[in-house]
Amino acid sequence: MLVPSAPALMTAALRELLKSAKGLDFAAAFEVTHHGPYSEKPVFFIEIGSDETAWNDEKAGSAIANALVSTFSLPLAESPICIGIGGGHYAPRQTDMAKNKKISFGHMLPDYQIEGASDDELKRKISMAVSSTPGCRYAYIDKKSLGKEVHRIEKMLEEISIKRIRGEGLEILA
Repeated sequence: MLVPSAPALMTAALRELLKSAKGLDFAAAFEVTHHGPYSEKPVFFIEIGSDETAWNDEKAGSAIANALVSTFSLPLAESPICIGIGGGHYAPRQTDMAKNKKISFGHMLPDYQIEGASDDELKRKISMAVSSTPGCRYAYIDKKSLGKEVHRIEKMLEEISIKRIRGEGLEILA
């Protein structure tokens, strides 16, 4: 089971964090779906690193606080809502897309959730990511990371009426 994501807020928060974290020793990036507490309300998570040294970094904490204040102060832009499929744990292609294009990401399935999955299992994971991403009508596939899996995934997306979205077809952020 996946909790509902908050794609527009999550993507806006990443964009604001990229601005407020400039000059810090951290790379701001999406992290793929992999943990979190149960919630029936749409959520997203922001973390500072993965150890106490990072957690105690006041500049990083301030960057996150500023990004969240900015995010919740801005009107949310309308953009296609999608899930991300493929890539590594920090979703580099989805992060780049969010930085540069009008798109909002909800749940993201990394390569390691796809590799070795049976058709039924993979279709279940994709369907769950879609149903837990409110307003999702699209999927962005990191085709460079998935190789031959792209065709199998495209077929599954077609079966559940989700369109594949490509970066070149999206409007560039101003």
